[in-house]
Amino acid sequence: MKKKVVNKMALIFTGLSLGLSGGQALAAEFSADMVQTRGAETSQGRFYLKGDKHRMEMKEAGQSSIIIVDGAGRKSYMLNPEDKTYMDLSAMGMGGGQTATQSEEELRKLGEWKNAGTETVNGYECEKKIFVYKDKSMGEMTHWISKKLNYPIKMFYQARGTTMITEYRNIKEGKVDDKLFEIPPGYRKMAMPGMGGGRMPMGSAGSDEEDEEAPKPPVKGKKK
Repeated sequence: MKKKVVNKMALIFTGLSLGLSGGQALAAEFSADMVQTRGAETSQGRFYLKGDKHRMEMKEAGQSSIIIVDGAGRKSYMLNPEDKTYMDLSAMGMGGGQTATQSEEELRKLGEWKNAGTETVNGYECEKKIFVYKDKSMGEMTHWISKKLNYPIKMFYQARGTTMITEYRNIKEGKVDDKLFEIPPGYRKMAMPGMGGGRMPMGSAGSDEEDEEAPKPPVKGKKK
């Protein structure tokens, strides 16, 4: 279980670093196929973006997982559709709620972006930017930022012998349903493995008394 969670952390890292590409405004709205390669392993899924919110859907080792990040709300969640549970990653400092200014300030402490020209990725003209870390042991990171979408559609990260590449293909521009960025009704809150609280990890059986049900939206026409 812990190995699966660690593997998903790489996906979460990708999601939370999407807004760190030179301070671009988050105004795009699109859905796309997502292909992520980590070493010799390749996984596929779906990606949805709406302003400062995004959703990633992946399936690994037969298990589906969903990551939802709300930048403005400073929230991020990992959902398990199989048993209808979710984990709040915000408590781990993964809220994804940094402003563009805060993100840039943090990045400047670590290094700086270097322009590396333009390249076409999946039909989109992109600015290629390389992040140069002050501490070389932290590896290297490259983003290809679509000029039209003002958003990275390909990302490369390498450190300590591990390489991760995330790419968005078959991009469909247009409206994305707000409900995709909400926790569905009936989902129960679970604790992160090793985080304490006496709860079972995601995917394990647990009592209803220990689990917290996802907050329900108010019903129109009824008083709270």
